Amino acid sequence: MNTSIKKLVSQFLCTIFALGLVPALYINSELDRIDAQHTLNIKQSSQNQIEYSFHELAVIVEQISNSVPSIADSQTLLRAIEEPSIVHKQALQDLWVMLARGQQYYSQLRYLDLEGNEVYRINYNNNKATIVPENKLQNKSARSYFKDLHRLKIGEVSSNGIDLEIENGEVVHPLMPALRIMTPVASEDRIIGYFIANLNMLEVYDRLLYQIGTSSAVPVILNRTGHVIMGPDIEESFGH
Repeated sequence: MNTSIKKLVSQFLCTIFALGLVPALYINSELDRIDAQHTLNIKQSSQNQIEYSFHELAVIVEQISNSVPSIADSQTLLRAIEEPSIVHKQALQDLWVMLARGQQYYSQLRYLDLEGNEVYRINYNNNKATIVPENKLQNKSARSYFKDLHRLKIGEVSSNGIDLEIENGEVVHPLMPALRIMTPVASEDRIIGYFIANLNMLEVYDRLLYQIGTSSAVPVILNRTGHVIMGPDIEESFGH
């Protein structure tokens, strides 16, 4: 009798153990599968982010490559330089305002003469284009990028890396990282000044974000030395 009870209890316990082991093994297997799928999703998301960012960057670069030389070579700009009447000035300013509003990633459009004086300038910030009056225009001959301008030949386009915008010797706040695209303005095979387009890198950076549902993958842009120059925290990016 006692032997039968012990046997039944043993069989019962073995059955319970077996029934408990199978779900445990199944759950463990499912957790491994979910973890592997999550890892795969992260890798795929990162790949999608890279492909998306490169595509968006290529689109922006193509637009800039086409628009900057066209602006510098435009008859509207040349007329405003060589015949600075009110009509010609207004035509140029209207054109630049339209370009700034249309493309939205220019923070400044400027024409500098050979001495580094700003002659024409449009600012674009917070979806608003502003014509800078003559009494607010500055001389930029002391800036390092102005020296780079003198090395350019007719038709050449150059940039001098991403840095913070500076006005009247002071860093602009809130911080405004910009990439300057520069090219000579020529008339009759002679350089008469320089056109400079400042790209608002915050706007460009926002266009590189890859949205996934309610969240977004966040790219980080490094320079050649490995320092972060663009990331989700602008203060940290330029704090190195």
